[in-house]
Amino acid sequence: GVIEADPNDVADRLENFEERSSTLDSLEKRLQNINSALEKIKGETYGLCIVCQNKIEDRRLDANPAAQTCMKHLGVKIKS
Repeated sequence: GVIEADPNDVADRLENFEERSSTLDSLEKRLQNINSALEKIKGETYGLCIVCQNKIEDRRLDANPAAQTCMKHLGVKIKS
């Protein structure tokens, strides 16, 4: 006979997969930002806002060393 999957089990597995996928996407974006920051350090442009080219505030860099924008441009969407 055919073994039928429990719909609740299938739903749980799908939900777990979606959570892991979302976490992976988030971690990949963080890794991209860190690699970008490392390249900026090499090119001596680290700590400069990619929107206005002004220095990113120290407290912002302390909170997020991979920050790409100053506080003024914090909500600006950055194209990858």
